[in-house]
Amino acid sequence: MESVLYSKTALGSAIRAARRAKGWTQTELAREMGVPQSWISSLERGATNPTFDSLMQVLAALELELATRPRAVSDEVDWWRDE
Repeated sequence: MESVLYSKTALGSAIRAARRAKGWTQTELAREMGVPQSWISSLERGATNPTFDSLMQVLAALELELATRPRAVSDEVDWWRDE
């Protein structure tokens, strides 16, 4: 499923959905990544700013990819502001 994300909250929700789709708990994802479970929880709530490296690590663990595309006129929102 493809998603366009504009906030940390939306990113966290997408990560949570992907984790659940794999049938993993937060603890299992944390173990796979070598991070505390509390970090996964914080990420899924949109309460942390992951580094690029940690974001790429979680995407790899969940078999997701990061893509870019030109923004459509209908997508014009204050994307840098959290919901």
